[in-house]
Amino acid sequence: MKNTGYTYQIKRSGSNFCQLENKGLVSYQVFLSELDAHLWPPQTGDKLAGNEFTLAVKHLSTHAELFVSVVGSREDFAYMVGMVNAPASLNQRALNGGSLRRVQVYLAEQHNEVRRLFSLFFDGEWSLLDEALGELALFLEPQEERAEGSLD
Repeated sequence: MKNTGYTYQIKRSGSNFCQLENKGLVSYQVFLSELDAHLWPPQTGDKLAGNEFTLAVKHLSTHAELFVSVVGSREDFAYMVGMVNAPASLNQRALNGGSLRRVQVYLAEQHNEVRRLFSLFFDGEWSLLDEALGELALFLEPQEERAEGSLD
């Protein structure tokens, strides 16, 4: 497992606040500790519900970033896994037609799926990561909710 050339950050944000902590260089093993410490079912019913942690790892030479958060309720949740600035070998970049910033977000149901995706990311296994992401459902916001939200 390669363990240099990656940084990570922990973010928790919402409409009234944004907390961002840049943590510096990270190895896969250190990242797994953070993943296990911060990702749990959404905090439905808590004052900060909807403001779950997001963990993001950046590959320093490609500027690609893989992030993870959770969405749903305590009883029914999934992991949102997103790729930003995917390396040219990934299909998401080809679909974008160039070097513009593109974010593609997927849903993973199991914690071990998230661990596998980050393992591939840390190893720089871009084609295998692309295949693994392609097996997940895309996270799409319902059009009605976005339209209603824009009227407020």
